[in-house]
Amino acid sequence: MNFDKSGTQGVEAEYKMQYSKWSFSLNYSYYKAKSDINVSQYQVPEDKASMLGLSNNKIGFVANFNLTDNFSINPSMTYLSEKYAITGIDTSSNYVITKIEAKSLLNLNLRYKNLFIKGLDANVGVNDILNQRVAYAQPYKGGLAPIIGFGTEVVFRLAYTIPFHAHL
Repeated sequence: MNFDKSGTQGVEAEYKMQYSKWSFSLNYSYYKAKSDINVSQYQVPEDKASMLGLSNNKIGFVANFNLTDNFSINPSMTYLSEKYAITGIDTSSNYVITKIEAKSLLNLNLRYKNLFIKGLDANVGVNDILNQRVAYAQPYKGGLAPIIGFGTEVVFRLAYTIPFHAHL
């Protein structure tokens, strides 16, 4: 469905530091629905600044600590403020909109570069360490309940980079 006017307004900021043995990035974003927008598919009746399925505030943090030339530890965190989602339909066939609580996702990744041979990298990571199981909600009135994330998961990854030398 097309509307005459739709949109958000907000601000984002990022701070980065990088040194030879460590680095980090911290970012923040804020948005709100524009006050002159009247799009019923995205609106939250209880909170005109919010839109369905989206957090108004997000904070992200990523760090990299190089313990050796080949081994690094990489923690990350994402904070998502509360959001609204359709969670059902009432007896009058109206959507039930529920506020979903804020979540903080903590992750940790260990990386070893050049494992046994140059170009072979190994990663072991743990995602959603606190088992927050984020709810992924439709950002419009589509009638489906949020999909719940996996929760804590352990990830293994091997990657080989083939050296490529272009001759021009």
